[in-house]
Amino acid sequence: MTIIGVAAVLLMGLLAVLLSDRGSDIKNNSSPATQATPTESATKSEVRLYYVSLGNVANSTAVIGCGDGLVEKRELIDGLNNDIKATYERQLSIKDQAVDGGLYNALARSNLQLEDVRIESGIAHVVLTGELVTADNCDKARVRTMLERPALQFPDVNSVIVRVNGYLLEELF
Repeated sequence: MTIIGVAAVLLMGLLAVLLSDRGSDIKNNSSPATQATPTESATKSEVRLYYVSLGNVANSTAVIGCGDGLVEKRELIDGLNNDIKATYERQLSIKDQAVDGGLYNALARSNLQLEDVRIESGIAHVVLTGELVTADNCDKARVRTMLERPALQFPDVNSVIVRVNGYLLEELF
């Protein structure tokens, strides 16, 4: 093969790689029941973050705390595919109570930081520090769900144990 032939093959390979990377940046807008696990883009990872639709279960993935609906929103974050740490850091970093057209962020009153998260035998151990604040009994169920659901989107997680300042979340509620 000539030098020009080798260059042409290399150029076609590079073009194929570039075109395949562009396709991975397109968001999946399918319904929650058909959505796959988080997907990886070049330096970003698409993950699900969770919010509450107060008193409204339409378009929700679950019913929680006093007849509210849990709503998942997909977001591109820095981190690799299956980066549970980056997912929790992003969920905890959102400080607005009202997000995305009126959804409620039950974690906004709290000031929590992720100290550690690890997966052992299908159990995600989420260790948080800081101040956990809930408005009422309904908010407790909302907060619990918002702290557990981010881990459950990952295929190697079957259950979640959340600790805040060394205490099991159930002990605090």
